Amino acid sequence: MRVWGFTFVAAAVALALSAPAQAKSLRTAPASAAFANASLWCEFVNTGPTAVITLEARNYLGAIVGSVGPTQYLTGETRSWAPNAGAVYCKFDIVAGSPKRIRAQAAYHDMVTGYQMIAIPAR
Repeated sequence: MRVWGFTFVAAAVALALSAPAQAKSLRTAPASAAFANASLWCEFVNTGPTAVITLEARNYLGAIVGSVGPTQYLTGETRSWAPNAGAVYCKFDIVAGSPKRIRAQAAYHDMVTGYQMIAIPAR
C-alpha cells in the first residue's frame, strides 16, 4: 500500500514538472474580409490587472500573416490593430494575465464608409 502512495506522488510531481509553460490563447472564427470590400481589425480590452499580450493575424492555413507584441497592457487599456491583407482570423496570446479578463474580437470595417459591419468574439 505504501508503494502505491509513493508511486502516485512521484507520478504527480513528475507530471507537474514536465508540463511546459504556455501562453493562453483566444481565437476568433475565420471569415474573409475581402468579400465585402472590408478590412479585418483585431481588437481587445484588458479588464483585469496588467497583462502581456501578443496579437497574431492568420490566414486559412493557420500561417501568421502579421503580429504585434508581446506588449504590456494596463487595466482598462484597449488595442485595435489592422493586420496585413490575407488575414482571416485573430489570435490573442495572453503571455501574462488571465484570459478571463480579456475581451477580444475580430471586427470587420467597411473601407468606404468606415462603419463596423460585423464583430466576431474571440473564445
